[in-house]
Amino acid sequence: MARFDAITFDLDDTLLDRRKTFRLYAEALFTQLRSLWKTEVLPEEFVRQLAVFDRLGYALRQEFVERIVDEFGREGAVANRGRIVKELLDNFYEGFAALAVPMPGMNEALQAARGAGLKIALVTNGSTQNQRAKIAALGLEAHVDSIHISSEEGVHKPDPEIFKRACDKLDVAMARALHVGDHPINDMAGARAAGFGETLWLTPSDKPWPEELGRPEPPRIESLREFPKWLFGNNG
Repeated sequence: MARFDAITFDLDDTLLDRRKTFRLYAEALFTQLRSLWKTEVLPEEFVRQLAVFDRLGYALRQEFVERIVDEFGREGAVANRGRIVKELLDNFYEGFAALAVPMPGMNEALQAARGAGLKIALVTNGSTQNQRAKIAALGLEAHVDSIHISSEEGVHKPDPEIFKRACDKLDVAMARALHVGDHPINDMAGARAAGFGETLWLTPSDKPWPEELGRPEPPRIESLREFPKWLFGNNG
């Protein structure tokens, strides 16, 4: 008898390679709006500092673009701060998702899950506008049965409630569900607290498991390319 009836996937840094996508966005922003930036700013410095401001996606977008203007804007841009901030916000929401890079192995992982007869859901934190745009850019609607975005649900990971809602929508018991994600707290601890049958951590092999989350550590894979083999060996 199969062990799982359903799988839930995280989006950012799980199905979407957010780091590569962000770099493409930052490089494009530097080039497209070059007239806004101080002449002495170098492209690599700009990209590197934007990654700091972004905080792996956890910075509020308003705060993120305001810091860009304050740090790199020419005198004229700073003088027109409100207008430039709005322009950068629009640029982010329109441009970031268009550059979406799938994680290596994304399609193979989704195909393996479907081939095993599993129902599939996305469970992701973020704004509707941003997350829906990335989901569309990756073409994920055709591969999943339900989508759960924190801003739409009114609850965000690691709250077990958002995982419960995904399973309710899929009409499966949480004990028969598997969650795959990259974040030890939002994904692993959240799904565990919801009562999922298993969690699978997408992370480098040398990244330590946070001691405060207790034992046992979840199984891990370093790439989604490893997922089909892992599922085949662990769904019996």
